[in-house]
Amino acid sequence: MKKIIMLLGYVFLAVIVLAIAGAASVAIMGKRLDKESKGYVDAALPAIITEWDISELQKRASPEFDASVDYDDLEDYFESLRELGKLEEYQGSTGDSNITISPGGYEITADYTATADFEKGSVELQVSLIKHNGSWQILDFRVNPEESTERKDVI
Repeated sequence: MKKIIMLLGYVFLAVIVLAIAGAASVAIMGKRLDKESKGYVDAALPAIITEWDISELQKRASPEFDASVDYDDLEDYFESLRELGKLEEYQGSTGDSNITISPGGYEITADYTATADFEKGSVELQVSLIKHNGSWQILDFRVNPEESTERKDVI
């Protein structure tokens, strides 16, 4: 009986050690993914919004994004956003990455929000990323013009 209790104790201890090691690995990987995804967003967004260039968005788009977007409608929307004038300041992004584990595998995504100031107004940008085959791609892209009762020059 004493040997069985000791054996169960060792098994329990091994499970705890493996759980701690797994949690530490995920935390380290998470920090790396956060840094990667933030760098990607902070490079991609200025490239897209400086001229509201749809081709810059398309070359970074995921297959999921391509399947859900009408690029002609998006081009019309970008045309209206060009009325904001030249990009004055991209203020950087905030957000983080996520790892979703399911019976079918895992998925790595990231969600970020950024703000950009233009000559005639500001926009909030929301972008979701997905990592396919080791590369980040845009999963969703949204532009929310600044809401302000004081500024009449914002789209």
